Amino acid sequence: MIIGNAFDGDIFEDVKLCQHDLYGQVLERIYRSAVTWYKQAERILQQDTELGCEHPMSSFDHRTLQELHDQIAAFFRYSYGERLHPELPGLTQY
Repeated sequence: MIIGNAFDGDIFEDVKLCQHDLYGQVLERIYRSAVTWYKQAERILQQDTELGCEHPMSSFDHRTLQELHDQIAAFFRYSYGERLHPELPGLTQY
């Protein structure tokens, strides 16, 4: 995750740091969710595909999902940052 400002008023630095620390876990969740949805589509369509075959994967290039993650993270800060502010230590908005 690239820590930066995504919108005017994107000042919740502690939230950004928490999101940065959870980056790897969230990417794994995004990836596993996509696999689950893809396999469900194969079942519904009764169509096996080469992409849907089990391929052992020990790692992948995180940069392919970085922008998606960063947009989700920014949307979360935009939507919920004000509500999180009182509970997070170190936020110095005001």
